[in-house]
Amino acid sequence: MTVSSIVRRARTSLARRSEYNRLFREIEGFSDRELREMGTTRQDIRREAWRAVYG
Repeated sequence: MTVSSIVRRARTSLARRSEYNRLFREIEGFSDRELREMGTTRQDIRREAWRAVYG
């Protein structure tokens, strides 16, 4: 593995983590009613954000 590929993977990882954190905060801001309308609950926020970013 070359240094450039390590750097590329690290950047990709940081970008994904940043997107996960942004999405988590956004979903966390929804009301319980809005979450129910989307078919999820407050307990599922982490899983939903993870699934959206990481697949």
